[in-house]
Amino acid sequence: MGRVSALSGRHGTDFLRRSLGDLLLGWTSGSMRSPADARWENMVEANMTNQWVKLELDVAAFDTPHFETYVARCREDGIRLTTLAALGDTPEHRRALYALNKECSADIPERGEFYTYEEYAERRFGAAGYDPRGIVIALDGDEWIGMAATSLQEGFLFNEMTGVRAGHRGRGISIAMKTFGMAFVRESGASTVRTFHHPANANAIAMNRRMGYVETDTETDG
Repeated sequence: MGRVSALSGRHGTDFLRRSLGDLLLGWTSGSMRSPADARWENMVEANMTNQWVKLELDVAAFDTPHFETYVARCREDGIRLTTLAALGDTPEHRRALYALNKECSADIPERGEFYTYEEYAERRFGAAGYDPRGIVIALDGDEWIGMAATSLQEGFLFNEMTGVRAGHRGRGISIAMKTFGMAFVRESGASTVRTFHHPANANAIAMNRRMGYVETDTETDG
């Protein structure tokens, strides 16, 4: 495979393969795959091409004053934005994040069965790029209603998952969470945030483009 996205950066194809595996089926190691291993491999390899919409944000160009209005609107509506680090990176809160992530991921196109908690903990909390400061949580009272997860990678940050429970959608909460999460981006010193989406996930793609993400497909040696 001679052509890979800039999303893999200096990590080469392994980072992209792991992340595509997460988005497609939720399995990335031999112990986590579905019984249809050959189909899983074929889907990952096929999608390490131009089928996925790969987006990149120039942190310096992000229009903070404009998008802070979404944060202010959430606060006016009684929605509190915080991070897992601020709430406490505890076993109880990790379980709550898992439940929220599982529910919000249910309508991702072509996603199969979600992780067990043990698999999720290994892939999320055990990952080298995990930092609880990068996990933004939206709360309505005591209810966890949304999350935006960003991880540290070599040379950039990766926006892994943004989701809001169905009953709270359409209120600008996703944009507010991603804007709130820019504090972590700035703290990290990264100049770039990257993400990618299944092409059928039109709402997520449109939201990111509205926030200043642009499509990227730079060739590297991998």
